[in-house]
Amino acid sequence: MQRRYSKLTVQSYQNDLLLFETYIKQHFDIAPNACNRKQIRAFIAHSMQQGLNASTVNRRLSVVKSFYRFLVLEGIVSSHPARTLSGPKKAKRLPVFISEEQLQGMFDAVTYPLGFSGIRDKTLMDTLYQTGMRRAEIIGLQHENVDMHGLQLKVMGKRSKERIIPFGMHLARQFELYITEKSKYGFHHPHFFLTNQGAPLYPV
Repeated sequence: MQRRYSKLTVQSYQNDLLLFETYIKQHFDIAPNACNRKQIRAFIAHSMQQGLNASTVNRRLSVVKSFYRFLVLEGIVSSHPARTLSGPKKAKRLPVFISEEQLQGMFDAVTYPLGFSGIRDKTLMDTLYQTGMRRAEIIGLQHENVDMHGLQLKVMGKRSKERIIPFGMHLARQFELYITEKSKYGFHHPHFFLTNQGAPLYPV
């Protein structure tokens, strides 16, 4: 049975991200994207010292990991400092994972810059969390493999296996905005996602 998530649950993920940002700024006087593994671990330890249960602490860690996964994809940071961190163990319970729906709701609160970079970033985020594509697949996605009529993407997966990924009208509308914006800037590269200079995104 599919689990339902309330607006209150989505709001809790947004609050977790804000709490992380506030803690890092107050204790280390740096922006969240400048953190290292030790500083993120300090935030998790601080959460445990507050008496929070393991489920809540693991949820916070999941939010932080999702945040850094996005920063790596965007090229804002070169590595994922929270990748190998683990939270407290919970008896007879699986680790907390954030669904695509929850992540979309959390990042809907993000304000994107105007112009090409903002529309591209929003399109990247929507693609990442609405299709489940891997980072390498998104970077390598070709414009010709985005089927706006059939509402599907053709990507090369592991071991050079082709796979078809369907997408909905919400993402289709975002693709249309992005394609229009690319044309305004005269970007016509075969790769679908481009940098601000019109070049393909590069792996980090």
